[in-house]
Amino acid sequence: MMVRNGAREKTTKSNRMDQTSTGILAIIGVVVSVGGSIIAVINHQRVRSNCCGKEISASLDIERTTPPGEKLEIKVPVDKSTA
Repeated sequence: MMVRNGAREKTTKSNRMDQTSTGILAIIGVVVSVGGSIIAVINHQRVRSNCCGKEISASLDIERTTPPGEKLEIKVPVDKSTA
């Protein structure tokens, strides 16, 4: 039971599920937002490190798969038996 404003209120299973779902969606939203921000900052950047005589180089390049200015068209297949 929950106590709210001095009155007892039963917490139903659906209320708990709604709270859980809301919490999970909020966490997913934060992770996607932070991840997108990090990728935007480090995209097309190269990191180089020279430590103990070993050189390490890493880079992240994420490019669009569709060339700019090209319009995507979805073509519906034609059924030859009805044509």
